[in-house]
Amino acid sequence: MKFFIIFLLFLIPSNLYAKDNLSGTSWIQSGLDVNGKRRGYTLNFEKNRVFGNDSCNNYNGKYVSDDNSLSFGENFASTKRACQNNYAAEFYEILQKIKSYSKNDKFLYLKDSQNSVLTVFRRAKPRINGEWEVVLYNDGKNYMSSLLKGTTITSTIDKNQIGGKMSCNDYGASYTLGDKTIQIRKIFSSLKACERASLEKQDEIFLKALNNSKFYKLNGSTLELRDENGFLQLLLKK
Repeated sequence: MKFFIIFLLFLIPSNLYAKDNLSGTSWIQSGLDVNGKRRGYTLNFEKNRVFGNDSCNNYNGKYVSDDNSLSFGENFASTKRACQNNYAAEFYEILQKIKSYSKNDKFLYLKDSQNSVLTVFRRAKPRINGEWEVVLYNDGKNYMSSLLKGTTITSTIDKNQIGGKMSCNDYGASYTLGDKTIQIRKIFSSLKACERASLEKQDEIFLKALNNSKFYKLNGSTLELRDENGFLQLLLKK
């Protein structure tokens, strides 16, 4: 007998996750700062934690954001590597002046109390790239189900392509990312006959969940894909 682990899923619309619209995003300095320089600073936001590179060392600290307001904590921890060109002091000085921001799919504009842009960052390569395994999938009735015993479904995400192996077939698709949105298109799969009908059914339901996915959210080593109403469709882990 096979056992299924069923999880009741509550409706959590994507726009109600939090008012922090920066969490889960990554940025690399693009425009010049107030000193007319481009230093290559990076910013990664994750649940009130910010981390990245200050032109020399890796750092981490705290931030607070609500809608378009943004402020950074005063105390940052960093590695202690010696660099010939170290502009960390400038970086932290700029961060302390930030009071708000605006952004689009490509750029992040950091502003001071006078709403003047101090520096511009461009969106970094999505951190969803990599090797993933499906942990739970939506069964089509907004319940989350674990995979059949002894089966795995993998997802390799890279260069606007997603694909992998299902219970008995391979699949693939193209995708584009927006601001927490994901558009998955042109889904295809191989047509190998499955040993059991249950395997074929699991593959079919997985592909439907993938097709329904409209929003993504990173939580450390897990990736959530949700539909337009906020229902979880797939939970993946690295």
